[in-house]
Amino acid sequence: MAAKKTSNKGMSVAELRDWYNKNSKKLDNYTKAKAALKNLADLKKGWSTKYETFDREKLRTYMKNPLRYYKQLIALSRYLYTRSQPYRKMLTYNASMIDTTYRSIVPVIDMTKRQPSDTKILKDYWTVCNIMNRSNMQGEIRKMNIIAWREDTAFGVWYSDPSGIFILPLPYDRCKVNGIYNDGCLGFAMDMSYFDGNEELVEMWGEPFITLYNEYLKDKQNNQWQTIPDNRAYCVKVNIDDPLNPIPPYIGLFNSIINLADTEDLQATKDAASVYKLLAFEMDVKGDDPDDFTVDPDTAADYVNKANDSLPPYVGSILSPLKVNPISFEKDQAADVNIIENATKNLYNSSGGAQILNSLNISTTIGWLSVLISDEQFAAGILRSQVENNLNRLVSAEKPNNCRIKLMPVSPYTKNLYKESLEKDFQYGVPLKLALNSLNGYTELETVSMAKLEEILNLRDLFQPPKSANTQSGNDTEQTKSPEDLSDEGDESRDKG
Repeated sequence: MAAKKTSNKGMSVAELRDWYNKNSKKLDNYTKAKAALKNLADLKKGWSTKYETFDREKLRTYMKNPLRYYKQLIALSRYLYTRSQPYRKMLTYNASMIDTTYRSIVPVIDMTKRQPSDTKILKDYWTVCNIMNRSNMQGEIRKMNIIAWREDTAFGVWYSDPSGIFILPLPYDRCKVNGIYNDGCLGFAMDMSYFDGNEELVEMWGEPFITLYNEYLKDKQNNQWQTIPDNRAYCVKVNIDDPLNPIPPYIGLFNSIINLADTEDLQATKDAASVYKLLAFEMDVKGDDPDDFTVDPDTAADYVNKANDSLPPYVGSILSPLKVNPISFEKDQAADVNIIENATKNLYNSSGGAQILNSLNISTTIGWLSVLISDEQFAAGILRSQVENNLNRLVSAEKPNNCRIKLMPVSPYTKNLYKESLEKDFQYGVPLKLALNSLNGYTELETVSMAKLEEILNLRDLFQPPKSANTQSGNDTEQTKSPEDLSDEGDESRDKG
């Protein structure tokens, strides 16, 4: 019997975002996705995500042929992201280097042709500003950047409605890059067999999956891989020099990360052992006869049992006919701390980026600034242009216009330095007011609205900045030189008015 085709249904952006946040852990594979659907009606049920454990022997096997075992390596990266705090911190730090609020929206005007009317320019500008203003674009992009740094390639499909914009991440093991578009964006296809027996998920996700899955049902053998439409696809890749092969960017650090995790586990075991103590209750004898105890053994055992009832869990006891001193399991606190610290330091130093996370080695302001710029060039330089191209594609698909989004070459850590540069350029008349205020965290619409509000409230007259003595003018404060103090050039300039 032919499979049932899905109807043209789908969730709203708000519903889809809420559903994904509750069920993203369950979408790691097909069976978990199906289980997630069954539990949608009961949101009180908790999720239990299990990760496979890894060791160095498995890593050695994978490293011998990374292209063959790329899925296992990505799974290892996902496990380490959950297991290792330094690894998670490093990936999150790299992902945060791109902030889409630091941008300029630039109208595209062809100077060789008749210029469009001001109304047309304002309409296009308003369209893009409104799209960016009503969406949590920064949150969506940061989410995809973390996935890219963890898995090399981040696959997603974007949704838009009046409530905002949402990018739905897709499983790495069911997607593959299949081309590069003229605008520099990556195209990719998805394995539609992912939805077999799980058509409810297709209906919830709506288009373009409904059309693609129905196309797959016509010929499952030849139509298994369906290309996500370019106007709905979102795809960025860290190793862009090899677009077809997804290898985790930090594969070279996996051995060090596993070593660090093992060291932390050993440290935890030693910490637990260090609090244990053993109390030995010695049975005295009356004379030389070793069996002539001063206290009956049964009575002694009864007292030991009573003592055990009052001892904390980490203190044990024994009854011994021999003399035994208290036993403790102490450790060298300073040496253990140095082991963990040195292992973490070596991990950050070997990463090629994220040097600021090892901040104990940085002592000067110039050193901090140099490291931040280096980290930004490493992390943001790889993904910024891809993110920018995808943003422009999303906006153009939302509503065609003649404006382009340009992300500033700056991160949240270097924005003040870049802002100083813009302020100097602004003194020469460069049109940078909107760009400057975007670095303060305000969108274009917020900046324009605040300027209009100031005009309505007449704040420019009510609030005036104080003037210093050397900038004031007037009869009371103006200072002029006497004629005898003027130079020849000054006297000539005065005569000319």
